[in-house]
Amino acid sequence: YRIGDGDLQMLSTLETEGDIVKALAALMEGDLAQGYKKNVVRAVALEKENVYDAVWHIEQRGRITGRPEDNIALVSVVDALDEPHGAVWIGMYPPEPGAEVVRGVPLPKLPAGVTREANWRTTFQLEPIEVRKGAKPRYRFKAALSSTPSPAGWLIISRMPTWGFKMLMSKAANELFTGFTAHAERCRELTERTDTPFYQHMRRRFAGEAPYKAPSFSSPKHCIKPDPHKAEIAATCSPDSTPQTQSAGDSAESGEQPDVPDDMAIVEPTGLDSWAAISATLPEDWANHCG
Repeated sequence: YRIGDGDLQMLSTLETEGDIVKALAALMEGDLAQGYKKNVVRAVALEKENVYDAVWHIEQRGRITGRPEDNIALVSVVDALDEPHGAVWIGMYPPEPGAEVVRGVPLPKLPAGVTREANWRTTFQLEPIEVRKGAKPRYRFKAALSSTPSPAGWLIISRMPTWGFKMLMSKAANELFTGFTAHAERCRELTERTDTPFYQHMRRRFAGEAPYKAPSFSSPKHCIKPDPHKAEIAATCSPDSTPQTQSAGDSAESGEQPDVPDDMAIVEPTGLDSWAAISATLPEDWANHCG
């Protein structure tokens, strides 16, 4: 941990046996967080339509002050499994100070006598660890906290002896990891929630499956003019710049369906009007390139 310039920062790392998908769910399913965060009183999702970006309303007690807090937490997930570190990142952070609406959702009014913390950030990293065949799955869990304590919090910290503060930080890290892993593995409702398309998709991703990639409309290679009588749903350029297309009829005959989470929509055009509507949202020269 580090204290300086008015900020408190802490970094903790744990390597453990367990189901990494359940660990991901434990971080994302905020209404079940009481299972490992004993200071949380209640958590309600204000916006959760996009599984990768949610807004939570959290009632809790400050870890240092013990005073009631009424916080708003934005939770964002980044699949960086194909990046050098090979991990999934989960960011939790407050909205901009004074914000009344976030992602189109009005925020609850702050009750009298309660604070709403606005100077904090928490980043989690979940990284699968390769194990020998037949061994129990393992993962690496990192938690990085950065916050600016309230004046009351700083007053308590300033009066603590160094050894006392170290004990406080050690206890906080131990409670986080011990409580978190137990919650992730033993919470029945959490386990049931992992049986959904998003978590099933992430389980395959952690196992090494390539991510879903949406068709692109901006390839540097020029295409020949497509057959206007075919409703194209996908196109790729071969090395000789000749596009290879798949029609809606061909896709139906093959019976193949793309493996994507429910929150990713596949657009199936019904005619030229559909393409016109799509084109209106694209760069002016999009038609000069193949996807």
